[in-house]
Amino acid sequence: VDDEDDDDELLWSETLTEECPETDAALKQQQQLQQQNDVSFSMRNNSKQQLSRQNSLSSNATCLPSKLILVRHGQSEGNIDEVLYATKPDNAMRLTKLGWEMARMAGKALREQLPPNETVHFIVSPYARTVETFHGLASAWCDPEEFSHIPQRSKRLKLWYSKLMEMGLTWHEDPRIREQDFGNYQDP
Repeated sequence: VDDEDDDDELLWSETLTEECPETDAALKQQQQLQQQNDVSFSMRNNSKQQLSRQNSLSSNATCLPSKLILVRHGQSEGNIDEVLYATKPDNAMRLTKLGWEMARMAGKALREQLPPNETVHFIVSPYARTVETFHGLASAWCDPEEFSHIPQRSKRLKLWYSKLMEMGLTWHEDPRIREQDFGNYQDP
């Protein structure tokens, strides 16, 4: 394993800690749509509002995705060495080099299957390997190496994320889709 290559992948795999206004705006818009759907749902339960019900149903149809594609993370450290689970938390397991390649290949295949200019939204668990897999998938839309000339990692990520959003690719982390965590029951 070449340490220099590992450092490059670490630059793109850590979670962005600074706020990104574009992401915040997209999330705010999603929350507003959810609130509208909640209002629409309560209106549908009122039998006197049949017209509102029809309007609500068509409104919901425009909010729902036309496709749902599930992608599992690429090969992780824990997939090749289960002993690591005794010393490293499950959520901190990173992708292997093969896992990164798997993510990049899956991103290319996904992009080829989607119509041009299709908007895509990713929901990612906060586990290191899933965020890294998302970054590998997203590289099919815009190669993060385009921003490698920028020395500060947070600025580089902001610019990359902004470019992805301009291309119709959005995402958010959601801990509800992570693996079930029952604790570490291994002998110390």
